[in-house]
Order: sequence, then structure tokens, then C-alpha cells
Amino acid sequence: MRRPSSLGAGGACGLAMLLLASSFMLVAAAPASANSPRLDRAPGASATSGSSIGPLTRPSVGPRTPEGIATTSYQGTYLTPTPSVPRSAATTGYSVNVGSEPIWSTYDAGNGLVYVPNFDSNTVSILQGTLVVTTVTVGAEPYSAVYDYGNGLVYVLNENGNSVTVFNGTTVAGTVKVGISPQYGAYDASDGLVYVPCDGSNAVYAINGTSVNSTIAVGDYPLNATYDPDDGDVYVDNQLSNTVSVINETHVIATVAVGSEPWSGVYDAWNGWIYTPNGGTDTVSILNGTKLAATVRVGSQPFYGGFDNASGLVYIANFGSSNVSVINGTSVIGNVAVGSEPLGAAWDADDGNVYVANSGADNISAIDGTTLVATYGGGSFAQNIIWASGDDDLYVPNESSDNVTVLASTLFANFTETGLPKGTDWWVTSSDGTTNQSTTSTVSLSLLLGNYTYVVGSANTSWEATGGAFGLTNRSIALAVTFHELAYAVNFTGVGLAPGIGWSVVLDGERMNSTGGSPDSIVFTEINGTFAYSIDPIGGWSTTSYGGSVNVTGGDVFVQVNWTEVTYPVTVREKGLPGGVRWWFNLTGAGARSFPSISGSVAFDAPNGTFDFTVGASNKTYAAPVGEIEVAAGPAMRTIVFALVNYTVTLAETGLPTDTGWSVALGSGLFPTVEPSETTQLENGSYAYAVIGVAGWTTVNFTGTLTVDGAPVTLQIDWTQVTYNVTFEERGVTRSVSWSVDLDGTTQSGTVSFDPNLAANTPVEFLGLANGSYAYSVASIAGYTASPFTGTVRVSGGSVTETITFTPLPTGSTSSGGPTFLGLPASEGAALLGVPVAAVVVAVLLLWTRRRRPSGPGPAEAGEPPGSSLAEPPAEP
Repeated sequence: MRRPSSLGAGGACGLAMLLLASSFMLVAAAPASANSPRLDRAPGASATSGSSIGPLTRPSVGPRTPEGIATTSYQGTYLTPTPSVPRSAATTGYSVNVGSEPIWSTYDAGNGLVYVPNFDSNTVSILQGTLVVTTVTVGAEPYSAVYDYGNGLVYVLNENGNSVTVFNGTTVAGTVKVGISPQYGAYDASDGLVYVPCDGSNAVYAINGTSVNSTIAVGDYPLNATYDPDDGDVYVDNQLSNTVSVINETHVIATVAVGSEPWSGVYDAWNGWIYTPNGGTDTVSILNGTKLAATVRVGSQPFYGGFDNASGLVYIANFGSSNVSVINGTSVIGNVAVGSEPLGAAWDADDGNVYVANSGADNISAIDGTTLVATYGGGSFAQNIIWASGDDDLYVPNESSDNVTVLASTLFANFTETGLPKGTDWWVTSSDGTTNQSTTSTVSLSLLLGNYTYVVGSANTSWEATGGAFGLTNRSIALAVTFHELAYAVNFTGVGLAPGIGWSVVLDGERMNSTGGSPDSIVFTEINGTFAYSIDPIGGWSTTSYGGSVNVTGGDVFVQVNWTEVTYPVTVREKGLPGGVRWWFNLTGAGARSFPSISGSVAFDAPNGTFDFTVGASNKTYAAPVGEIEVAAGPAMRTIVFALVNYTVTLAETGLPTDTGWSVALGSGLFPTVEPSETTQLENGSYAYAVIGVAGWTTVNFTGTLTVDGAPVTLQIDWTQVTYNVTFEERGVTRSVSWSVDLDGTTQSGTVSFDPNLAANTPVEFLGLANGSYAYSVASIAGYTASPFTGTVRVSGGSVTETITFTPLPTGSTSSGGPTFLGLPASEGAALLGVPVAAVVVAVLLLWTRRRRPSGPGPAEAGEPPGSSLAEPPAEP
């Protein structure tokens, strides 16, 4: 959306489509517009069509009692708020990121939530304080929202979607189709309807719940609506008609002429009048019921305003003159200079100030009576501002910076401690530097909205408490602090134990087990003093001391426990190997070790346990089986038996067709087979082999040597098929031409060249053919007959060349020895016929396309209203 810069004749209409509304006024007991707090009904009153509320009583002195606090909470547990400090205690607002181009905000006093339509994102962000509870997708270009405090629903007006999205809390309860370009609306408590002006339809749609109750014709470009609870009427500003339509229970009862380009009415709860700013004439028209009571001149380009229920004053924001006109009855009693291009205005019932959003200055002005009392920083291009009674916060959507500024009163974080001796001085310090101390059980910090961390301390250094984090959204909060007597770590660290072995320590009667970490530690927490300890024995391990005492004196204590593994002698003997052969005994798994020997035995030490082993020898003809050996708190012995072994030799081939016989001569044996592989058993050694040839196939390794060396081995034979080429050469053609041959379904071409600029003749070649017979046929050449025209080529162990002789046909003859078409060879006759056929197809397509071209009107004439469109021409039958 673009920021308005001027307002001339007809300029208000353009501005209405570019600006988004500010709040009109906030009256705690009798709201007058869509963003007002709830109007409390008399017991038993309802909001259904035709119902009414009791008579309104205007206050004589001071503000009305603010709304009660909403009971629904979306995060955390809150206390009943303490009385707010003056707003001047706040510095700048908190920035809450929402969707793209937030323009409007509406407060739901029933659930304490704030609804922010995001015009460019087609979403609504729902806030509780500075927390975005959820973001919900709605119709196209949501503009503003209306709170119906009769049924507790919120109505979001989708300007470009020509619809209204209805919210029940954070859930979409329905979507209502309305007229063109709904922007602002109002809730009528007397009949329970929501009135939605649609400036593109020159009508107002009255909605009951989630359906349209009626459609009411009004003036030209109805922009806004204001509800007057005194007479139960709705006042609709017709911007291009320069009138206000007065609606009572869905009927227009009067049309009142006002100034040029009326914008949005403000209801004065003290006198029951409606104040309508006229942006084109720099005036305010004052309506008493259906009569124009007075017209007063204000600043330049007045658009929106608000009402101070405490003082009875009306505040009009003058966009063009950057000031606010203050009206008492029918008199302007002051003009307050504020930031540039002010738009939204709202009364804060808690501190009594009126707050104005300055869209050009990106800040917020606070006015008391006719005096500017404070200016707060804000986001970019703020147009709307509301006060939420439940949390006493001000919400300012910032269209250009895609966020909402929240001006908040001070809240309290109340800390209650337990554990300290009575009368001990203690304190709490938050992350923003705020601190407070006490000798009682409570400490309170006065803070603004936000997220904080905190630390806790005590004058008695023998006691401590941990800090933490908390968030203040829109309520004060209670936090518990627990002090405990200061203690220190007593750390027992085990050294030397194998991973996974647990151990235990008993300190001052408390037993703790090791964690198995690195280092492997057991940590106790003790206050100052002397404490006895003992260490539990571990089978197979020993330590120098199994007990003692530790002395804690204002610091951590470290005790190292050194463990040593207990081992026993192990002897392994071998049988079966020739003398002098080197062999190995290998322990596997955790702590793997290898023990070589050239004698009949090996010896080593090992702890208790069962150990897997493998055995090997330098003479691969011998082998011994794997196994395990057990050490059980004493010496262990094992005998290993070696024996001669054979190894599997696999003869394998790839490439041959299934069931093709092949064979290998290996060593002294011949191994014929038709299977892809064959196996045999051989001792260690080197064996010559020869592969027997297979007709039509070859391999790169017909002969060689295969070595068996203590492990299975595979001889792999990879066969490839032997192939040959078939070449067809022409004779007799005396002109440049391309010719071709089909061989068993595959066609290849060659050329005949008599042009010196062309390449030399090329034959027709077929490559990579196995032995076999192949049928061929020669394609026709115009004016020649081929001989032979068809035939069979046989490939048998070598490449083949066939000669095709072409003989010129007698003059006048069209036969070329093959099929003809239209007196020509088949291919040339078909090609000749294709030219006229293609021409006919193109002509038919052009005629069909011309018949399909629409004949409707051209582009819109200059001056055509925006958004109009021409009807689509009917399709051709």
C-alpha cells in the first residue's frame, strides 16, 4: 500500500483504496466501532436479530471501569495484574513480526486476543501480548476486522476476495460472500448484526453469524460504518456522494448531506453524536441522529479520530497538517502538533491518554487533554492503533515494516524463595540489569514485556540457588526459587579398568556406581566435612587401597583409584606340523594379540574370561580349526592339531549362451561342463591350465597358471563372440545418388558420387555380425534395375562382400525391378504425392483457426471504471 500525500477533488476515493483504517475510539462500556472493547449486556440479554440491550448510562465524571481480564491463556500461568504504572514509565514499544503489510488490528475482549490482518500475505496473525499465537490464511487482501461482542466472533474483511472470514477464537468458523471491495465495518449491538460497506457495490451487507441477513443500498462509494448505541443506528460514510446513510435494523431511515469525502465517524458517548471527518473540505460534520447538528473546521485532510470517554473530548487526526484537532461538543478547543501524517487514534482507559499513530514519522504521540505528553518509537507507516483492556497494551500495526508495535505498561516478575535461613539477605538480577533484594521470602522485579534470564544470589555464601529464564507477555508472573546449602564435588576417578567394567564407591553411607565414561568417574556432592569411603572389590582386578576418608573444606575433592588387572599363565601346544614350520596363535576380539612360534608351544598371560582364537602356519598346506580358550582364576592349557588341507578351486565363465559346452585342462585333469561354473579341490601349489576353444567365441586367457595359496581361488574365463562385416558394393550407376540395403530388418545406406565436390563413393556396410545366414533386399533407384534385388548372405568365419549391379532401364520404362507408385519408385511417388496433401492440410487448419477467432470488443475505452471487465465472447458451436 502507498502512503497518501495529498487530497484534492476526488482524491479521497483514491486514498480510501490506498490507506488502511485506524481505530476510531475505545469506550470500555459502550463501543462505537469495529475495534471497540466489548459492551457488557444486562443479564439475560442476547445478540440475536431483533434483540436489544438495556439503556446506556453515561458517566458523569472520570473514565468507566475497564473490562475484566480474559480468562483464556495461551502460554504460561499468570497472576492477577498489579495496578499499572503510568504509561510514561515505558520507553519504546516491543516489535512483533507478523505477515506482509499489516494495516489493522482488532481486540477480542472475550478471549484477550488481538487480530492483525496482513493485506499482502492473505493471512491473519493472532497475538496475545507479544506472542504470535497462530497465523491463519484467509481471503485475498484482508483489510480490517470487526469484533462482535454479542456472539464472540471476529469478522475479517477481505477487500479483494469480496468476502468476510469469520473467526471463533483461532479457528475459522466460516466465510461469507459479500459485495465488491469490503474495507471497514461495524457491529450493531441493538440488532446483533455486523454491517459491512462494500464501496464497489454501493451497498452495505448485514451479516448475522456466518450468513448475510440482508443487503442495503446506500450512496456512492460507502467506505466506513459507525455504530451509535444511543439510538441503535449505524452511520455509513458515502465518500463520493458526500453523504452519510443512517441505517436502523437493515433499513436506511435517512441520508444526511455532509462535507466532501467523508471518511469514518467517531461516536461521542457523552452527547450521543457522530463526528464525521470530511477529508476533502477539512471539516467535521456533527450528526445528532438523522440531523446535521453542526460543521466545524479542523486541520488539513482529516481522516480518522477517537473519543476520550474520561473527558468527553473528540480527537480528529489531520493527515495533511500533522496535528490533532480536539473538539468539545461543537467547538474546537485546541490543535495539538504531533508527528507527520497522523492517522489512527485511540483512548487508553487506564492512563486516560489518547494515542495517535503518525504514519509519516513512524512514531506514536500521547496526548492528555490538549497537551502532547510523550512520543514513542514505532514501525514504518502506522495507520491504526487500538487499546486492549485485558492487558492494558496498545497495538500499532506497521504496514511498511511488516510488524506490530506493542506499547506495554510495566509488569512484575515475583520471585518466592525457600530454603534460606530466616532473615538472610538475597537478591535477583534480570538480564536487562534490573535487580532487587530482600530479607523476606519474596523479591519483585518491575519489567516491561519481553523474554529474560535471571540469576539469584545470597549474602550467606554457604547457600545457593540456580537462575533461569522467563517471558512476560501480558501478565505478571510468579517464579519459585529454591536455595540449598552450598556443596562441593567429591570426584572418584577410576584408572586402568577395561571399558565396560563397572565399579562402585560408598561415601558417607551413599553408594554410587561408575558411569563408564572417559574418564570413568563417580561424583558425590557434599558440604564441608570429613567423610569415610570404601571401594567395592572387582573380580580379576585389584587396587592399592579399598577405603579411606576425604576432607571437604570449601572446594572440590579428587580421588584417583588405580586398577590393575589380575592375569594367569596360558600355554598352547601344537601337533601335526613338520618340524621348523612357523605358526601363530591369535587371540581375537577386544584386546586382540598374536603369539608366533617355531617350536611346539606358545605361552602368555591372560585375565579371567573366555577368548576366541584363530591359528595359522607359514606352510599353507596345513591348517587348524578356530576355537575358544577359557581362563578361570588359574593357569590354562590348550592343544592345537594341524592337518593337511585342500582348497576349493572354482572354474567360472561368462558370455557363452546357456547350455554351451566348454572345458578347461587344469594340472593333470580335464573339466568339461555346460554350466557357468565348476569346482574342484586342490592343495597349495601352481597349476598350468589351458581353455578348450568354442567355435565362434574367443577369450583373452586361453592358457596360464593358477596358484592355490592357503585360500579358495577362482579361475575366471570371459568369452566374447567373434563377429564379421558384410559389405554391399554397387556397379553400374552413372549419377550421384544415395542407395540402401535392408539386412534382416536393419537398413544401411551408401552413396554414389559423380560430383567432384562431393565425397567419394561409400558402400553399404553392416558391422559386427556373427556366423549365420542373413536375408537382404536392395532399395530401388529410379531408372535402374538391381541384380540381385534380393538374396541371402552367409557369414562363416570371415567378412563377406556382395556386389549389386544396377542396369539402366530402357527409355520410357518406369520399372526399376522393385515396387512402383504413380509410375515412379515407391519412395519417390509417395514423396511427390505428399506436397499437395500437405498444402490441403495447411489450408484446412487456416480456415478452422479463422472460424475460432473471437469477434468480441477490443480493449476497454479510456475512462472505463477500474475493475470492470468485458464478458467473454461465446465459443463457436
